[in-house]
Amino acid sequence: MNRVVLPLLAAIGLAACSSTVPQADVTRFHINQPISQGKVYVTSPEPVKPSVIEAFVYNLEVARQLQNLGYVSTAERSEAAYVATVSVDTATREGMPQRSRFSIGIGGGFGSGNVGVGGNVQMPIGGTKPGATIHTTTLNVSIVRQADNATVWEGRATMDSKDGPAADVPKLAKMLFRDFPGPSGQTVTVRY
Repeated sequence: MNRVVLPLLAAIGLAACSSTVPQADVTRFHINQPISQGKVYVTSPEPVKPSVIEAFVYNLEVARQLQNLGYVSTAERSEAAYVATVSVDTATREGMPQRSRFSIGIGGGFGSGNVGVGGNVQMPIGGTKPGATIHTTTLNVSIVRQADNATVWEGRATMDSKDGPAADVPKLAKMLFRDFPGPSGQTVTVRY
């Protein structure tokens, strides 16, 4: 019995754990050639959609990931071999309503001989609560080579969470640049 039950419980536990790991849908496009390392200037499109402080934090996260890949971040656009433009889009929606965890069961039945009829009704106490707010955050990055103004790489990573963009953008940046430059023209699911 333990040979069957223990592996089954372990599998259920792993499935429960894996559903809580953040994941993103990541799409990347590039020129299918090596992208030489160099100085990169990270900026936001004009006009800046989020506040200047938010945009600065988002740009910093992307610059950190590029530095991990061997690129050198610079504050001077004129010194950079590449310009990375970063934008973040957000949307919100209400999640699924949550039913009360408590209910009262009313049941009964009657029978005669070998025939019986029964019924049961469950009534939730407290009704339903509105679902939690779900934030959809999308991080977009485009890298342009300044020498010829060619877009050498661009990517998009999108995830849903209850946290919102301030908490999600660092995770999205890490997932977006994993296995850089990544498969071109495909949308893949990347776990954090």
